[in-house]
Amino acid sequence: RIQVPGAQPRWAGGIRAYHRGDKRAPNLCHSARSALAPMQSTPFRPEFLRKSSAERNADSWRQSLRSLDVGFRASTDTGLALPTDIRRGATLAAVLLRFGSAFRHHPERLDAADKAALYARSRPVERLDAFVSHSWSSPGYQKYLSLLFAEVSRISLAAAAAGGFAVYLLQHRRQELLPGNFVVEAAFSPLFLLPQVTSPYEFLAANLLALLSFAAAPALLTRRCYFVDCLCIHQTDHDLKLRGIRHLGGFLSRSSKLVVLWDESYFRRLWCIYEIAVFKAVHPEAPVQLHPLRLSVATALLASFFVLGAGLYVGIYPYVAPFGIGTFYAASFSCSAVVFGGSAVAGHDFARQRSALVEHLSAFDARSARCYCEADRAEIVVAIERMYGGIDSFNRMVRGKIMREVLSSLSRQRGLVPYRVMATGVVLPGIGFFFFAVSWFRHASLATQLAFGMYMVTFVACAMPLLAGWSLEQGSRLPPCDGPAGLRRFWRSHLSIGLQSASLFIFGHASAAFILPLAVANTAAVERVGLPASVGGAVSLLLAAATNAPLVHACVEMYRSRPAPPPERTSAPDERDSVGEASVWKCD
Repeated sequence: RIQVPGAQPRWAGGIRAYHRGDKRAPNLCHSARSALAPMQSTPFRPEFLRKSSAERNADSWRQSLRSLDVGFRASTDTGLALPTDIRRGATLAAVLLRFGSAFRHHPERLDAADKAALYARSRPVERLDAFVSHSWSSPGYQKYLSLLFAEVSRISLAAAAAGGFAVYLLQHRRQELLPGNFVVEAAFSPLFLLPQVTSPYEFLAANLLALLSFAAAPALLTRRCYFVDCLCIHQTDHDLKLRGIRHLGGFLSRSSKLVVLWDESYFRRLWCIYEIAVFKAVHPEAPVQLHPLRLSVATALLASFFVLGAGLYVGIYPYVAPFGIGTFYAASFSCSAVVFGGSAVAGHDFARQRSALVEHLSAFDARSARCYCEADRAEIVVAIERMYGGIDSFNRMVRGKIMREVLSSLSRQRGLVPYRVMATGVVLPGIGFFFFAVSWFRHASLATQLAFGMYMVTFVACAMPLLAGWSLEQGSRLPPCDGPAGLRRFWRSHLSIGLQSASLFIFGHASAAFILPLAVANTAAVERVGLPASVGGAVSLLLAAATNAPLVHACVEMYRSRPAPPPERTSAPDERDSVGEASVWKCD
């Protein structure tokens, strides 16, 4: 049976005549002839019988979506079709412009000029790289930080490395060019004597360029276009605004992925639920990137505490180093405790949101979600029922498949957070400290420079992420603080975690991988037994490799991605997921 919406009776007669084999069917248009022509030359077999179950489900969802009319009855142009005059997207530069001002205030609270300025940031596009789904009750700065860290961190890493290396080369060739270079002779006495040259310029240059790149690099991100509601839907022209909202399904169908800026309020908003429902119905295999907003806060806390601890060390080291190795241990231990204690605070903060995510997904019910306009509630619920065969089926899918895939993506490594978070929160601010420390021995022997360089690479890329990750894990296990007594216990617990991590790092790893190899390479005991200095250098390199290798292995094991566990199968028909085959979810 073929139905042509809006057809006249003579259309139906023409189609029936065509099926009877009457080639003269005068009332059949050319497009219908072209569409039905294959039916004459091949035996009749309905197309849906040649498709798999998942394909038939997807076709039925798409057919339902074509007739969706959320909030606007008697509309004939809604659904997946997206008219060219409202087909717009915003580059990442426009989304992140002015430190994420697009997320700062709800568009309804802005005046007409500000609304028009938001819409002017978007431009006509054919395809969208991503659809940004978010709740307007979430803090705008967290959305900005989440997108900023995801898109700009690599650029900032490159900028920090380039700035630190440039100043290092300048200091190596023209040490007298910049004032403030301190020469220290007895920093490691009485174990051994090794001249050091310290200056803060490498640390300052690397961190300053990293900060500037976070502020300026978003302006370079003009190739990819995202959909953000306040930028791509007209906010002052009422007709264009209604058409944009009415065609959300069209924007979702033209998006390659869905970026979810998640916090505790996300699954309580009906429009956010509708966006996930439509996207997973139209693109069952497309990725959904979940960005927990508090994870961006945890990343910012990690970076802040690392810069604070490293900055204290850079500032006080020239003044305490001449007093010997005891002051070296005291300064290193105190500053490391600041970094690891701050990591425990960040872990406790992120663990609360992760627990809230589990709680919200396990108790998810689309019927209890709030809607900004209550008049739209009934139509959204009807749309979800059409796509998934009922609200209960959609609820089971969210509580089952989506919950498993989201939690699996958050737990693909043994650490509490993925390594990319550590790359932004620890490795990025550690690049400046790396060049600050490497410049100590710019005039030392080659063996000393190689052994210390091996230690510093392990320090920045493995040791700090490993111990900061352990501190995060320990902080996530602490109970919430209630009242003044709980607050005091809270800070004591975090301080204790910081001291434990600092003890493992300074008295364990630093002593074995830093002090011992340099002592072997520079002590006079090697020459006293009649061995050449090159033997001491070779032994120091072997010691450095042997003591750094276990830490590298431990870091790889902690942050290595593990395969996701297979989904649990059930034979009960009403307990199966209602979105066909497994979808690909990512925590990015």
